[in-house]
Amino acid sequence: MPSLTPILVLDFDGTITTKDTIGTLAEIGLQFQQQRGVDLSSKWQQILLDYSKDHANHVSTYLPIADDRSSLKDELAFLRGLKEVEMLSVQRVESSGIFRGISLEYLTLAGETCRKEGRVKLRDGFAELMNAAREKGWSVAVVSVNWSRSFIKGVLSDYSVDVVANEIELNGSISGPEVAGSSTRQASLMTCEDKLRALRTLAARRGVEDVGALVYFGDSTTDIECLLATRGVVISSNAESSLMKTLRRIGYQVPKVDNVQAPGGTAWASTFVEVLETTMCFYRATVYECKHSELGKKVTVCKLQRDLLKYTESATSHTCIERRVHSMNCVRKTGVCDKCKRLDTLRDRTADAFKSLQNTLRKRNVVDDDSGDDGLRALETFEAVEVPKVELDSDDDSTAAHEIFELIPTPRLDMTPDELDDEGATSSKGETSAASEVSETSETQGASESSRETVEAVDTAKSIVEDEATGEPQGSST
Repeated sequence: MPSLTPILVLDFDGTITTKDTIGTLAEIGLQFQQQRGVDLSSKWQQILLDYSKDHANHVSTYLPIADDRSSLKDELAFLRGLKEVEMLSVQRVESSGIFRGISLEYLTLAGETCRKEGRVKLRDGFAELMNAAREKGWSVAVVSVNWSRSFIKGVLSDYSVDVVANEIELNGSISGPEVAGSSTRQASLMTCEDKLRALRTLAARRGVEDVGALVYFGDSTTDIECLLATRGVVISSNAESSLMKTLRRIGYQVPKVDNVQAPGGTAWASTFVEVLETTMCFYRATVYECKHSELGKKVTVCKLQRDLLKYTESATSHTCIERRVHSMNCVRKTGVCDKCKRLDTLRDRTADAFKSLQNTLRKRNVVDDDSGDDGLRALETFEAVEVPKVELDSDDDSTAAHEIFELIPTPRLDMTPDELDDEGATSSKGETSAASEVSETSETQGASESSRETVEAVDTAKSIVEDEATGEPQGSST
């Protein structure tokens, strides 16, 4: 049976990490050999020089040149041709003896140490992504052309991640992963074609028939086949990386993740934080900013947003979060969250109640029609009436209760369907009550009686707002 669990697959170097780690891995080998009295630093420098020459020669002699490669087919032929360059480099590494005698356990511990010491840094938002994956039961895997699976496992020792990568043997040779076939040189992961083959094998073993259902994250041209075969996300600090330029050159327009209009296809993000923000539902009436900001406001937020804020708070130990999880320029994911649908319905219902009351009060000349402010709410005309305080979280600003009336109010988010119906009935009842108390006032009554009735009507309308902001229906005990 095909797997129904979402699967995230990530490249390692430059995607999970902020930069390539092959140099760090080589340093581990050089230090190990140094402790045994062997200095191989000059050999490593020669390996780097030879690789650079081979790569430059492939680029300069290959035809068609980059500017003339305008199709995916042409670009893949060029990229796959780099396998010989990569194999020659691996052979030089093996012959040098840099990794000879190093155990898998040593490599794992070295990877963990490098992360703890800051020699290997993880990209912003990766921890939050892993937390979200754990909470939601998503499966996470890494497919990498890195030379050591054990090193990667050490770097990611805090997380449950399946790693598909090459491995350094005790004799110093580098072999491919078993998931890509037999653990031999021929199965080594070196090019974009090799990675796609490994990805397909991984998907099949997970019960996924179509790799297009996977979400793949990558940062370089080695990831290009995997990115285009899946729901790919390019991780890049900006839109001018080598991979982004290559994709545009061969005809692929890759939008930023917050500008994606439909699911599927390939997008790009600079951090995993941006990915998390746009995969969650978005409610336009929700504003979350630093509560110490002069303009900061907080209203009821979607549970998905609260979850991410919880992770952020636990990671930073800050009570004041500057990051706006739901950015106002994000594309709203219509129909994703049922709770947001309820908020939309109740928001519109409450707005209609205010509009009806406002029109009724205008008819009685309570609101000045010449004010020029069509959006004026009825309750704003009675400055003498104290705005009722809304019970919010204890850590909110003292002004938050007043500021919430500047927004269209939202109900609490943990309402059941039955509670939502009751809340809707309460809103309708409040609207009818407010309008009837004004309209039933006899025109022959004195000015003082009319004023009293009008104030009561406004209080009723404000009670609707208060009830929906606190999540308590009218008449409930506090």
